[in-house]
Amino acid sequence: MKTYKAKFKGREVGAIGIFYQIETEVQGKDEKDALLNLYEKYNHISFPTFTEKYPPLTAYKITYSDGSTSSTNMAAGVTLEDAEKYFIGQWFNFGDVEGPDVMK
Repeated sequence: MKTYKAKFKGREVGAIGIFYQIETEVQGKDEKDALLNLYEKYNHISFPTFTEKYPPLTAYKITYSDGSTSSTNMAAGVTLEDAEKYFIGQWFNFGDVEGPDVMK
């Protein structure tokens, strides 16, 4: 399910009178689904535009077996479980060590 910022001209369900410019958030698996979901609260929707909203970047602090640490930002939507799979048990060479003595 994606979250979109929707902009359109319309009015709330049950309202009478003029149409006005509305900005709101709506969820859907795609833009078409998001438009259908808007009709739960609004009607007479015209000129809709959708901008997908992404969750903020997630920051993780990694502590290595020797006690040293590093911080990293993961791409939007990366969970702690994804980060653990990527970092735990993997070998990393930060360019300051050559050969098999890289940090694990």
